Amino acid sequence: MYRHLFLAALAAAALAGCKPAATPMPPEQREHFESVYAPAESFCDEAAQLIRHYADTQQADFAIRGCSMLHLACMAHDEALVTKLIADGADVNANSELDTPLACVIRGELRGTGSENDPESDTRLIELLLSHGAELNARMTGNFTALDVALMSNREDLFLYLLDKGATAGNINPLTAAAAMHWLEALPRLVAEQALPPEALAEACGGTQEDDGTREECLRLLLEAGADPNSRLADNTPALMLLAAELSTEEAAPDLPQLLTLLLEKGADATLKADPPSEWAGLCAADLLAADPELAAELREQGYTIPEAPLLIREGETLPCDIRRAALRRDENKAELLAPFADTLARALQQGSVRGELAAKAIVLLAEADPERAARVVLTLPLWSELSLWEGDDAPDIIRAIAKDTSLQLPAEALLATARMLSQAGKGHEAAAVTELMERSPGVEPLLAELCEGEDAAIRTAAWTVRLHRAGLPDAKAGNVAAWLHTHELNPAAMSASVVEALHLTSLDEFWMGDMDTNEQQTLFLYMEDIGQKAIADRYRAIAKVLDNPRELDRLTADSERWSWDLESAVARFIWENREAFLQARQPGGETPCDCAPPEADGADAE
Repeated sequence: MYRHLFLAALAAAALAGCKPAATPMPPEQREHFESVYAPAESFCDEAAQLIRHYADTQQADFAIRGCSMLHLACMAHDEALVTKLIADGADVNANSELDTPLACVIRGELRGTGSENDPESDTRLIELLLSHGAELNARMTGNFTALDVALMSNREDLFLYLLDKGATAGNINPLTAAAAMHWLEALPRLVAEQALPPEALAEACGGTQEDDGTREECLRLLLEAGADPNSRLADNTPALMLLAAELSTEEAAPDLPQLLTLLLEKGADATLKADPPSEWAGLCAADLLAADPELAAELREQGYTIPEAPLLIREGETLPCDIRRAALRRDENKAELLAPFADTLARALQQGSVRGELAAKAIVLLAEADPERAARVVLTLPLWSELSLWEGDDAPDIIRAIAKDTSLQLPAEALLATARMLSQAGKGHEAAAVTELMERSPGVEPLLAELCEGEDAAIRTAAWTVRLHRAGLPDAKAGNVAAWLHTHELNPAAMSASVVEALHLTSLDEFWMGDMDTNEQQTLFLYMEDIGQKAIADRYRAIAKVLDNPRELDRLTADSERWSWDLESAVARFIWENREAFLQARQPGGETPCDCAPPEADGADAE
């Protein structure tokens, strides 16, 4: 957030009206200075200009719309420069889009002068600023204070330090925030000093899911302090529901059963419904516990009131809650239980009574009850022919639901017609998503062979994905060859050269994250040339030089959708042409020694 604000502020600023140049830094000092502050250039060109201006003039009070070298020096924890700037007259209370220098110390976004290994640099800089007149409780953008910044930055150590200094919060309730972050050192102190906010317990329930027991300890502390076990978040979701909601995700904490028991022991009501605007409005914790029937049964055996309602899907006002409730259930005979409600689900979809994420759930439920009927109903939905329905999330939600349900088989011709409509409207990613639904279409192979040679880049790329999947091969999306190898427990070091090449060609995530060294990058670019994509390889060579320059990066990637499809198609074709190497690797004892040397580049092209 703060980097974005800095970009916006500096991009709009001009350097007119500067003071006459003062003494510039000596060459050696300037070289060191600019190397230390190189990370700041990743903000924008104007930030680099600010740095160069100071190197040329050493004017401590120069700023661009309030953003000064003191802000940058505090963010980088450069104590020597902060000391010099203050001595030279820098404003320790300058309030800009970066907030105050004190806030910049707390955030420390440009750490790079060795402060990473010096935890005391924070407090030394804060003391330095305060001793020279920095206002501890200055109000910044959004009425935030330095104490709020420590809360938002998840810095419990600095929060406690500032609290000892007499800092006060501006726009954040410290106890609520500490409960949400499970701050075991700060929370007892705050509980002793202020009244419990009604939402504190719910915030602690919905906080991050650590495996270290801090959440349970926070809950016990709050309950012992008198917190209401039926407290709600600001959106009206009860605390117990926040815990039960984890059961339907892949992120449920191992200690979740004992957390649920803890709240139930203290009087939490599993039948208490969430109210709007909660995403679970109309449901209760007992409904969400249906995602884990064994746990629900165990809680009933312990004597807790966990109603077990029959599976019902009724038309009218109850329909949305009924669909959500049914989607959560994990009954062994769920298909049999859903069968009587197939008509209701079909009518709801055909009449448009449910949309978006709710329609997606209805499709999944109908497919569980009657897959063939679900396919017929899905084909009658207006999203296949009405482009306007693709402007929001409704249509993509439904497409994702269809993609996840392997029982739904839709005719390839109907899917292709919609994909072409979307592609012509400039919705390439949506067109590709629809095309990929052909994976389960019967008799699709001849059409796939034709589409793989077609002119439409998005549809062509998606057709290759379908073709590869139907052959049991990995597709060409970033990271998917590595995932395929992992799924089949294959060691890339034992693979043939073509498999290794495909692995490199699908490692673009590592490139964009800056996790590739120069040699790995050059290998990737040579492999791009090897599959006939020299122009794209040259584009990536240029991009590699400006990964820390947002403006140049935006310029070089402005038309990336056009050529990224071409690269993915070319990689997919390469995997297809070398499919025997992949299939051979899956056979017992079939791995071939790896010849990992990249193809040789022509002398004129090598860098």
